[in-house]
Amino acid sequence: MASLVLPSFFLPLSFLAFAYAANNNSSTIPNTSPYEFIFHVGDSLADTGNLVRLPNANTTYRADHYPYGRNYFGEPTGRFSDGRLTIDYIAKALNLRLLKPYLQKEAKFSHGVNFAVGGSTVLRSPYYETRNISMPTYNRSLKVQHGWLTTYLKATCYTLQNCSKVLGKSLFMFGEIGGNVYYQAFSQGKSIEEVKTYVPYIAKAIVKDYDEFGCLKSCNEFAMYHSDYLERALSILKLEYPDVAIHYGDHYGSFKSILECPGHFGFHKKSILKACCGIGGPYSYNEDRVCGTYEVPSRSDSAKYLHWDGIHLTEEAYYYVAENLIRVILAKEFQCLQ
Repeated sequence: MASLVLPSFFLPLSFLAFAYAANNNSSTIPNTSPYEFIFHVGDSLADTGNLVRLPNANTTYRADHYPYGRNYFGEPTGRFSDGRLTIDYIAKALNLRLLKPYLQKEAKFSHGVNFAVGGSTVLRSPYYETRNISMPTYNRSLKVQHGWLTTYLKATCYTLQNCSKVLGKSLFMFGEIGGNVYYQAFSQGKSIEEVKTYVPYIAKAIVKDYDEFGCLKSCNEFAMYHSDYLERALSILKLEYPDVAIHYGDHYGSFKSILECPGHFGFHKKSILKACCGIGGPYSYNEDRVCGTYEVPSRSDSAKYLHWDGIHLTEEAYYYVAENLIRVILAKEFQCLQ
């Protein structure tokens, strides 16, 4: 059985996405529905309701409050957007049901599980503590989510043979994850040069200089630095596992293409950097008065906005990000290697 890997890097602020797929033994996989299960780990860009179910999680962004989830669901679901996320569109493209969050104990996980938790990091908290970076107490690192995944598979597969059958029909998504540590480090006064020293570890396991889109050049350069390092690491991985098809999904490029021609995608050019749900300043964003809190307004035409709450994207934006990932997932290269 061959396996496939799809990593991607996405940085409206800074986010890392990594995906792994294990395909079945069929030499011909129909593009309509090549998988029966999806298992997902990641952060708030993929969280479908885990963080809001953690006890005593004192979060800034209240994805359990309206107007989060107002599109499609009609109510908050724990997703950090006005509606669906990239993973929801991927599930739909694969003709699978939307993933339930792992911490929704009453849920039936008939087609996979979502382990992603908002605010999560790649590495565990002690790594950041030694560098004087404070992390939220609700941080559930990649290792913790991997533990949940292992526990779930052991509890449901029972035998190695049964697990092989499940894994052979499964898509494993690792990401988006990685951006929270950069966000925390920058917000706590760490320099870009210092934060660059974190990148090798994360790949393994602000200035007043704006570009033509109104984005910080230094942050763009940092995103590209991270992407280049990750791609080099993947090149080594390809040599180590010649029977694995590895793909790099460029979320950063997808995001930039929208900024270059927002009207083509149906977004308002004048509000391309503004939050749909927010208040204050030129970007409708105030970290002390965020979306979902008292008297913070949201615009009714969220499909015309790229940014939902100033940190996360709108449902419409996630649709276009998902399109590029879906193309890779359904590509011929994502079939078993002979």
